[in-house]
Amino acid sequence: MENKTGKYFKYAIGEIVLVVIGILIALQINNWNENRKLLKLESHLLIDVMANLDANKKMLESGLKINQKTKDDYEIILNYIDNDLPYDSILKTAFHTIRNWHSPFFTFTAYESLKSKGLDIINNDTIKQDIAYMYEDNFAYLTDDYDKSEWLLAQSVKLPVLNKHIRNIKKADGSYYSEPVNFETIKTDDEFNNLLSHMTHTRIRGIEEYTRVITEIESLNTAITDYLKVD
Repeated sequence: MENKTGKYFKYAIGEIVLVVIGILIALQINNWNENRKLLKLESHLLIDVMANLDANKKMLESGLKINQKTKDDYEIILNYIDNDLPYDSILKTAFHTIRNWHSPFFTFTAYESLKSKGLDIINNDTIKQDIAYMYEDNFAYLTDDYDKSEWLLAQSVKLPVLNKHIRNIKKADGSYYSEPVNFETIKTDDEFNNLLSHMTHTRIRGIEEYTRVITEIESLNTAITDYLKVD
């Protein structure tokens, strides 16, 4: 009886050990599957972020060309004024763009989706921080700081002065060009000249910020691409 009891006891312990091992293996497999799902989700979210960043980069590149063109036009007008040059037809284009600038409109879809899942789903801390900085700081700065400064300048100062000195003329084809009411008067108008100088400096700041953010988007997308390749 003692031998049989000992055998049953050993058998029971063996069964328990096998059950425990089976449970541990099952848990391990389940954890591995969950981790694999999270890595797959992380990959999909990062790919979507890269696509949005690329779209935002193209938007900024297009806007950069617009802002560069307007800045060049301002400098053309200032050059004619500073050197007391006679009015020339080349100024029609320059005066027509004097009211314009590019407003950035960013795509946040992928970032909002990432935030809803939790930023901690990204295992690389540097990439996680850089993505948050790009959207929360860089993009926010261009829309909430730079673009708003352009709007405030336009509404409070620019429009009244330009409406006083610039007139829009409709062509036969339906398009418009602009020209000064009196170019010689503009040359000696301190209000207009100070405004144009201020607009030029503001536009230069925008160009610099657009260029900086475009470069940082390129660097971030490269870092994400390299990270996904490693994974």
